Amino acid sequence: MSSKTKLFENELRFLYLDRGMTDREISEKLSCTKQAVYKARKKFSINAISVIERNQVLIKVSKRQEDILRGSLMGDAYLGPSGEFDIQHGHKQFGYLLWLFKNLQPYFGEIRNTRTCRRIRSCAHPFGLQIRAEYYAGGKKTINRDILDKLNELSLAVWFMDDGQVFPSGKQARLSTHCFSEEEHEIMVKYFSERWGLDAKIGKAGEYKQLLFNKENMNKLVGLIRPHVPVAMRYKIRPATGFSMYLSGGMEFKKKLGSGWRDWITKRLAEQNISCLDPVKLEPEAPGNVPLQTLLSDLKKTPTEGNMKIIRDTARNSFFRKDVHAIQLSDAIIVLYDRSAQLGAGTLSEAWEAFREGRPVYLMSDFPLESIPVWLVGETSEIFYSFEDLLEYTKDPNNILRDIKEAQKVRDTVIGDLY
Repeated sequence: MSSKTKLFENELRFLYLDRGMTDREISEKLSCTKQAVYKARKKFSINAISVIERNQVLIKVSKRQEDILRGSLMGDAYLGPSGEFDIQHGHKQFGYLLWLFKNLQPYFGEIRNTRTCRRIRSCAHPFGLQIRAEYYAGGKKTINRDILDKLNELSLAVWFMDDGQVFPSGKQARLSTHCFSEEEHEIMVKYFSERWGLDAKIGKAGEYKQLLFNKENMNKLVGLIRPHVPVAMRYKIRPATGFSMYLSGGMEFKKKLGSGWRDWITKRLAEQNISCLDPVKLEPEAPGNVPLQTLLSDLKKTPTEGNMKIIRDTARNSFFRKDVHAIQLSDAIIVLYDRSAQLGAGTLSEAWEAFREGRPVYLMSDFPLESIPVWLVGETSEIFYSFEDLLEYTKDPNNILRDIKEAQKVRDTVIGDLY
């Protein structure tokens, strides 16, 4: 065999077996006919691979995707004999289905509409067959302790979003578990106790079994899953948490990092059962346990020449990550746009991040409207010129709920196809 022929054989094996390309895709890449590729495969004994084998090559299921799917199987997901996941939710839960869809790419195909629901299905993949062997050992979905021990906080969050609820009183939570047997309920109760320190009780709603968590255990459970619950599903836990708002404003050029107004508004909003995420208190301590204020002061004294990596790493690791995560945990963001915010860049960046995440942006400023950047105005849900007006507005939870829905709608309309 000539070196040229051997080279072509190796390339064909790579494209077909390692890249998972079809005969048609290979023919287009090599500028030849599909029939020529087929004959070459036969000549070099490169046997055809099945769809499931090709998907194994093309699609790698991440640990995060596995965690989501394990939680979903505890709830509403179905896993067919061919290893294809099927997830369906009502039209009112489209935001949740969209979150699942985005997190499960490229493993899942397009969102499909039916008369009663919207659904997504995965492709055939060895991962699905592997998981089915665990959950459907006898042909029917069953669980055991080994399956439960593979769930983490993200899995619990998905399970709760599927089948859980905090009661409107905010004093109890439940997981609807009527599809599981009496023995499986006992296994789940023991699992929650030993793995998470949660005391779950077996109860009934009519004829249907459920797991109940009293207020103390509900708060523990919500604390575990809250970081993983997207804003579209916060209503499931809101009776236990109330609303939460991130407080954005100048820090770098503000006395005491702008803690004065943040402390004041935090106390006033607490009276309305609204908690605040204060970046002054949320910021992680720098390496060596250096307080944030000292860290900022030292950075300003650091010569930029030769120290850009230190400055960048500090900003990225001590500021960016923690602030963005806090915004993701919030239901809305309050932005104080004053002189100190104009001098820095963080406030404008946080307002954009909140808009990108579909959070209402409540802008508080003494500046006349013509002095506020149009870009910032475009991100806002409401603009206030006094804190008392803001507090009067947030006193009605219906205002916040309406703004949350509208912010998600605007985000999806404006930039939904870009992220």
